[in-house]
Amino acid sequence: LTVEGANPTRGATTIGYALPAPAHVQIEVYDALGRRVALLADRDAAARTGRVVWDAGRVTPGVYFVRMTSEAATLVRTVVVAR
Repeated sequence: LTVEGANPTRGATTIGYALPAPAHVQIEVYDALGRRVALLADRDAAARTGRVVWDAGRVTPGVYFVRMTSEAATLVRTVVVAR
């Protein structure tokens, strides 16, 4: 799980992921209080790399956590939204 755009970001940022085997993938964004603010993906994915875009321009500035969950693992990355 990688944050490919600028970090801190001011708008849309790209989240990349790689799967070694086909899996159901869920990618969510949470604020610092643990509230889910976005669901970026909830689908079956092939064994490959993929990307999703999060439009962070719709949230207040602060620290956010991008969480990818699959059958094999859960990964979390931090994204800072600035204005």
